[in-house]
Amino acid sequence: MPTSILCMLLFSGIAIIYFIADHYSKENRISRLVNKTNKVKINKCKQNEYVQIIGKTITGNKTLKAPFSQRPCIGYYACAELYRDSAWIVIGSEIRFTNFFLEDTEGNRAMIRPGSLYYDFKQIFIETDYKESLKSDKNTKPRLEKFLEKHDVYNTNILSYNDNIRFREGIIDLNENISIIGIAKWKIVKDDTKNYNNTKVLLLTGTKSKPLTITNLKN
Repeated sequence: MPTSILCMLLFSGIAIIYFIADHYSKENRISRLVNKTNKVKINKCKQNEYVQIIGKTITGNKTLKAPFSQRPCIGYYACAELYRDSAWIVIGSEIRFTNFFLEDTEGNRAMIRPGSLYYDFKQIFIETDYKESLKSDKNTKPRLEKFLEKHDVYNTNILSYNDNIRFREGIIDLNENISIIGIAKWKIVKDDTKNYNNTKVLLLTGTKSKPLTITNLKN
């Protein structure tokens, strides 16, 4: 087979692999789901319907603190990556959320409880908006080292790659407009002490085939 044809097949194969990897990346997968899922106002949601609600986050009983920037938030994604063999490799990561409400433009609210779902019943993508390195100032560096220690990668060998470790973080902020896709479940709240007795409240949940999806991607 001529060399020109072999080269063409090689480049075509690389292009196909890149396309498949890009097509199925979490960011693009969630972006496509956001674009194709019907956007519904909270008071128009039907029981067991898979819907998308856009609104601002309202804190519940507590907030979280992002591990690197120390910002208060509803949820965050944080990771440490090591540059080796021409690629960034994740050596430690975590996603955490507290329970919260999502309020639409009409002032109605839905309950969101990410922590109550199994791992594969939800998918989350938070845009990175904060970066750090181990070259940071003395006030920040201990937080970065604590994160490595928490994920069992804080050792002499890792620290020898000091210049090749980066830390990335993204948060869901208080009062931030985000998209949430989930299965609508209307619940009756019975709580006389808070005047919620027999009040209908919307809860968004998920399953393996229809996961609860939370993102602040701007489409």
